[in-house]
Amino acid sequence: MKTPFDTALRLQQREIDRVGMAIGAETGKLVSIEKARENTIATAVAEVHAAAIDPMMSSFAYVSRMRTLRERLEQDRAATAARLDSLRDEAIDVFGSKRAMETAAESFRAAETRAAAAAEQSMVDDISTAALLRARRAAAQERAR
Repeated sequence: MKTPFDTALRLQQREIDRVGMAIGAETGKLVSIEKARENTIATAVAEVHAAAIDPMMSSFAYVSRMRTLRERLEQDRAATAARLDSLRDEAIDVFGSKRAMETAAESFRAAETRAAAAAEQSMVDDISTAALLRARRAAAQERAR
């Protein structure tokens, strides 16, 4: 049964889908940032060990560049995590709104079903009352004859 809430429910489902895709994208970004951060740390450790073998080799510039890269990756991770938290909050709100609309649609369907049942019962009552009145009238006419 169609309800006045069906269009809004479809829109809410689209919003849920959009938020879900955004959460997936942000999670993917977060994973790639974490991998890049881990690779940066592993590479820096390996380079520092390699530079430690040769006392004439300075690793200061490389380590500084890697530190800057790690800091940038950490900032990106924090920003992505904040966006992900925001999207999760938005998802909770959207799911709540959709559930409220579903409840309203269910209530509407139940009210329509009750109204149809009441109308049907009223019709049956009217038909049976009419039949009873016809039978009484016929019995009264028979007695009058």
